[in-house]
Amino acid sequence: MEKYYKKTIITSIAILVLSVVFSPFVEGTSFAIKYINTLFSFSMFACIVGGLLFVVGQGFFNVTKYGMKKLAKTNKKKPVELLEEDNQDLKDVLYERNRYSLTIPFLVSGIILSVLTTIISLMI
Repeated sequence: MEKYYKKTIITSIAILVLSVVFSPFVEGTSFAIKYINTLFSFSMFACIVGGLLFVVGQGFFNVTKYGMKKLAKTNKKKPVELLEEDNQDLKDVLYERNRYSLTIPFLVSGIILSVLTTIISLMI
């Protein structure tokens, strides 16, 4: 878990810096409101990207991937070759897991910053 701390801090700092850079281009009355709105948008984007990486990494779309590979093979080969070759088992494809190194940092920094900006916006 310690290896994710550094990436989470770097991701959070990157979101904070991006919010400072893009906040002057947002409509609003004061810089603080513009900054909070921009920070919330970027943190929710990070949270959504982290969530998508988590869902894909857990294998939610593995059946679709298996079907697309089979369809691509049927278009390239003759029918006789298709009957002879079935080397990939469906269970291997279903239980295949992928690990993405930025899943946890994006999720954690997105959730923390979005909760923080929600609390701050309620106090303003």
